[in-house]
Amino acid sequence: MKKGMRENFAKLAHNLIFSVAILATLASTLFFLPLTSEFFEFNKFTAVLVLTLAATLVWATRMVVDKRFSFTRTPLDVPILILLIVTFIASLSSIDQFTSLVGSHGRIWPGFLPMLTVAGFYFVATSNLKAKKQVEIILWTLVAGTSIASVISILSYFGAYLPFDFAQIRSFNTLGIVNRLALLQAFVIPITVAWTVFSTNKNIRVVSVVLTLVLFFSMILINFFPAYLAAAAGLAFLALGGMKHKLAKSAQGALAVLAVFGVLFLVMRFIPQVAKGTLLTWINVPEGQEAQLDTPKELRLSTSASWNIATQAIPPRIL
Repeated sequence: MKKGMRENFAKLAHNLIFSVAILATLASTLFFLPLTSEFFEFNKFTAVLVLTLAATLVWATRMVVDKRFSFTRTPLDVPILILLIVTFIASLSSIDQFTSLVGSHGRIWPGFLPMLTVAGFYFVATSNLKAKKQVEIILWTLVAGTSIASVISILSYFGAYLPFDFAQIRSFNTLGIVNRLALLQAFVIPITVAWTVFSTNKNIRVVSVVLTLVLFFSMILINFFPAYLAAAAGLAFLALGGMKHKLAKSAQGALAVLAVFGVLFLVMRFIPQVAKGTLLTWINVPEGQEAQLDTPKELRLSTSASWNIATQAIPPRIL
């Protein structure tokens, strides 16, 4: 293949992988199909798997055309590979190898195949997407997808459901389980706060403030404690990194707005008298049903109960 054709193909392959990364980001936050017994996790994983295989094929073809192996090393390469090896060995040693390798019906995670898919997507992305602008676009895609999911979650919380029979529940959102949405929000909030603080573009700062408030309000309504811890850890890390920078007055004003509305949301959610006069009166429920402040969540065993079950399943000689 001539040099000019190789360069054109390399550019095309680069654009295709970039497009796949955007689609995978959107699929992980917004994609679901009411055509299978489980609408969310299975379909998201299938979409990401197909997109990852397509991107890997394009990447491999580009290396064959260029006649050189291209791989970008990162500090996470070795930990990811070690995790994959340990997970694979544990899956083979499991009583139910098939479930450990590919997941169970309606519960893909934490099977080996889903972890391998995410790891493959990571290696493809880090080896092909290096421009700062591309990273920013993918981050904006992640933030936009999470914000849309949060808006849908807020509407569902107050009883303003989407016009589908399967969406007529107060915990409905595009990720399926609200706890997962809360954890995703905890990851995204530090990103939007960082844009609020460090962006020099006024429009980006305003948009970041609005998105941060939407994400935080939705997370407060979900009220999942591990998400609070994750968000606090991310914000603490951001604060430590930003101590060396002097904040502009506009950034200080934006942080003040976030602080005021953040406290207001907390008061509305956790002060019973205020919550009864605001949130409970805004929730639209059918006649004969009582409005509940808590978002319906998936039932989970407590840590102590899970530990007791695990220890009872292990033979005494091992303990």
